Amino acid sequence: MTQTKKPVVKKAPALDTGVEKAKPKPRAKKVTPVLSNQERYEVIQKAAYYIAEHNGFVGDPHAFWAEAEAQIDAIKS
Repeated sequence: MTQTKKPVVKKAPALDTGVEKAKPKPRAKKVTPVLSNQERYEVIQKAAYYIAEHNGFVGDPHAFWAEAEAQIDAIKS
């Protein structure tokens, strides 16, 4: 039984065509929408309501409002 040698196939070197590959476009930065004063007030108002509801409407409404403001401001940052 004789083994025949397989021919060795060499890859051709990559050709330098002088053409640069296209660079990917930079992605646009995520833009957070800016709320008007009225919109911000309404969002805080709703958040304060849900916080108060979660607490059974027992507690200081000013504390609910302050917590809602803090949550909304944390989202913007």
